[in-house]
Formats: sequence, C-alpha cells, structure tokens
Amino acid sequence: MIDNIIYTGNIVAPVFLMIALGYFIRRINVINENFVEITSKFVFSVSLPALIFMMISKIDLSEAIDPNLIGYIYVGTIIAFVVIWITTIPFIKKGKDRSVFIQGAFRSNFAIVGFAIISKMFGYEALGKASIILAFILPLYNVLAVIALTVPMRKEKKLNPKDTLLEILLNPLIIA
Repeated sequence: MIDNIIYTGNIVAPVFLMIALGYFIRRINVINENFVEITSKFVFSVSLPALIFMMISKIDLSEAIDPNLIGYIYVGTIIAFVVIWITTIPFIKKGKDRSVFIQGAFRSNFAIVGFAIISKMFGYEALGKASIILAFILPLYNVLAVIALTVPMRKEKKLNPKDTLLEILLNPLIIA
C-alpha cells in the first residue's frame, strides 16, 4: 500500500508543485496579472491546440478511439454535472454564483493537469489517446458550461443558441 502512495505522490507532486510555484511567484510579484492573462491566453489559443494536434497526428485513430471509454466519460461527466447542479440549489441562491460554482466544479482540468499526469504515468506516447478523449469530451464540456453559465441566470440574460454554437465551434481546443 505504501508503494502505491509513493508511486502516486511521485506522479502528482511535481504537477502540484509547479502550480504552487506559479501561485507563489505571483504572490511575491515576480509575475503580474497581465503576464498571467497573456500567457494563459497563449497556452489556450496556441500551445495546447498545437500539442493536441501533434499528439493526434502521431497515432493510429482506429486503435486509439475506444467508444466504451468515451461513453463512460460522457456518462460520468453528465452525472457529475447533474449531481453538482442539484446539490448547489439549497446552498447557493444567487444564479450568478451558482453558475460559476457549477461550471468550475464539473469541468475538469484534463488538458493541463491531466496531460501532465498521464505523461508521467504512461509516457509521452499516451498523450495521443488522451488527446482523442479530449477531442470528444470538449464539445460536451462546452455545452454544459454554457448551460451552467446561462440557465441559473436566465432571468438576467437571454440564451442565444446561435452565439452558443459559434462559441463552441470557435473554441481553439475544438479546432485542434
């Protein structure tokens, strides 16, 4: 059992140490909010899509696509979304606050944290299959995020299906 804990710690600790380092250097003003905003936008719009494209281009799609796994991920994501939504109703009354909480709680950080952990556990080659999974799950994440961010505030904001679809289709990770 202790071997499993050490193994897991060796995989997860470096990822979270990097996150903690980023937080720390931000707190001591080595980097500022503008730097964080620019680099986050660059990673989301350029680096991550390029990595995903490279990983997908290197694999045999007929072997990498596992419909059962993708189905499990879809079902698990939808169940998590519904459970989170229902459990927030008695605790978070304001629609705006509930929207942000739901969106942040169900949407995993698969692309950033997940890729780092997957590459440490299974090697760089496993990122191809992870990229395929990401390509299938991102549209669902985006649709659920739009629902989470708009439905609780429906009295405050009108839902526009055309804008929602356009936002999903133009997402850099979807394009990759």
